[in-house]
Amino acid sequence: MALAPLFAALPGVLRLFGRIIGGDKGKKMEEVGGTIDEVSNQLSEGKLPTEQQVALRSVIMEHEEKLKQIALEKYRLDVQDLKEARDVIKTTLRSEDPYVRRARPTFLWLIYVIFTVNYVIVPILWVLGVAEEPFVALPTALFTLFGTAYLGYGALRSADKKGIGIGDIGTLIKKIAGPKR
Repeated sequence: MALAPLFAALPGVLRLFGRIIGGDKGKKMEEVGGTIDEVSNQLSEGKLPTEQQVALRSVIMEHEEKLKQIALEKYRLDVQDLKEARDVIKTTLRSEDPYVRRARPTFLWLIYVIFTVNYVIVPILWVLGVAEEPFVALPTALFTLFGTAYLGYGALRSADKKGIGIGDIGTLIKKIAGPKR
């Protein structure tokens, strides 16, 4: 059974927290830990009556089904968020304002300028004796941000130009969700 390790550790954890908390709530936690320990022992020794084993398995299966439904709903919400973000990007690209259309490339050009100043101009000034250091130590997060933006923008622009997309999101969800019951 997949929950056996959980049942093995849970009683001890509950008893420990019960002792830490103390009072009535602590005693209740210790009692619950003891009850779980008894059920776990009965399960492992096979002493639990068949009807109770069937009921326990049924509850576990219902719980697993609920967890799957929650995961599917979370996936649907994530896909919806991606679809909305994609719609925002499409709207931005159709904008009449040229700066709005160039916002992402402008960010990359800004990073290019930062790198050029730091790794070309400042070292030249250092060689000429104007700058005190050969370059400024830029934060690692800036490199990560630049790499992610550069690769993501480049890949998406290439896919756009070739007509490659992720397709119809609704069709993808329907395939994953399966037939309606």
